[in-house]
Amino acid sequence: MNKSWLKIIGSLVALLLIGVITLWLGLRTPSLSVPEQGPTRLLGVTLIIPGKGRSLVDIGIKDGRIAWIRPANQHEPETEQEALTIRGGYVLPGLIDMHVHYPPSVAIGQQDLWSLLFVAHGVTTVRETGSIDGTSMELRHEIRDGKRHGPNLFSCGKIIDGPNKAFPSNVSVSGEMEARALVQLRKTEGADCVKLYHMLGRDEAIAILDESKKQGLKAIGHLPHSLELEDAPGELMHFMGFPVVDKAVVGRSENKLADWARLSDQEIEETARKMKELEIVQVPDLINIEMRTGILDPGVLEGDTGLAHLPEFWGKAWRTLFSAPYDEASRIQYQGMQEKWSSILKALKRNNVRFYAGSDTLMPFVAPGSSIHRNLELYVQAGLTVDEALASATVVPGEWYNPRRGTVEIGLPADLIVLSADPYSSGLQVLRTPSYVIVSGRVYTRQYLDSALASFDEHFLEGTYPWILNMIADGIISLYQR
Repeated sequence: MNKSWLKIIGSLVALLLIGVITLWLGLRTPSLSVPEQGPTRLLGVTLIIPGKGRSLVDIGIKDGRIAWIRPANQHEPETEQEALTIRGGYVLPGLIDMHVHYPPSVAIGQQDLWSLLFVAHGVTTVRETGSIDGTSMELRHEIRDGKRHGPNLFSCGKIIDGPNKAFPSNVSVSGEMEARALVQLRKTEGADCVKLYHMLGRDEAIAILDESKKQGLKAIGHLPHSLELEDAPGELMHFMGFPVVDKAVVGRSENKLADWARLSDQEIEETARKMKELEIVQVPDLINIEMRTGILDPGVLEGDTGLAHLPEFWGKAWRTLFSAPYDEASRIQYQGMQEKWSSILKALKRNNVRFYAGSDTLMPFVAPGSSIHRNLELYVQAGLTVDEALASATVVPGEWYNPRRGTVEIGLPADLIVLSADPYSSGLQVLRTPSYVIVSGRVYTRQYLDSALASFDEHFLEGTYPWILNMIADGIISLYQR
């Protein structure tokens, strides 16, 4: 081979390496330092525990937990000289989102973006009710060990469904033995729960519920079409169990608009009473059905502080993968369903049925962090008090965890948000920009969060990353639409 050919090959290799390095640098997520679990003092703060009242206190944090709580302005307990001190403000338990889905790892950098947006909006704990690719199981440990930023993350692993599964990423099971084996696998993997989906057969669903109990795993999810309410998991999403599903036409859907249209006020009340008797918990995601209308009405999406940070390809993907929630003929039915969801929430309150705030993040235009705020606002619009709404995202779901979360007590994990104004008098919008967010004792300041968001915006919304991801998304969408 002569020298000229060697030069050409060498030049091509060099160009290829430059291209690969440029691509890698363009996609590589900016690195964020994770705050240490150092000692922290909160002095002269108004501590508000939803449903339990408020008090003016000093709070000490050490090793990620609440070390002491004392009336404000008493003699100061001995603390480390280097303790971070926060003075004044309104302190609440960190918010909990009980229904989220993280992006798959193939969406490069998006898991880190999701984590940052949760924390930036004061969400200190999330429960992933179904992993797309299972990678969040490892992400839990990296966040817990301080290797990556983010909220306390708990996960059910991948969703369990029947052979005719509703989502491609769900895991299908057929037969009792296979169903039990999968629950055992989840236990081995260290899952925090198991999630059932609505296409499960009766035998498989009953086996999963029984095996979950044996393995000490909480079973949650959809109400399988094969089960009656009496056999349901102890926790249900999307108000499943209220409409009577027409199984002849429902197919792989959860339900149809016609099912909601048939639901009467009397049936809502009777079903709420039955859920109270059966001790079934609901996870109302009013934000989900509101934001899904953004496929048709972009005005619904305006002002969302989470969506503003998401790359453009998410909107393209959602509009491609999800059909419009209604057409002109069914618009009135959809609005009727939204009204019935509000009626159901009030029925849950009247009948003392427990419910947890959950957003169903990763569904169309349901952004991490901001969606739980809007969900709470919708709860208040539906008839709940601010106190009841906040309790549904703190104290009430906090009892699901061990150790308990969602409250502020000595010995419990230090998950707190510090606000500059009182959300009870100023409105829930003050939750959008907490002054401090404390996740298991790690203090994220507003300055840190704003700087991190600006850095992520520069990476994900400008330059190489959006160009590459939009090109890939356009290619995939083109293939999908053929």
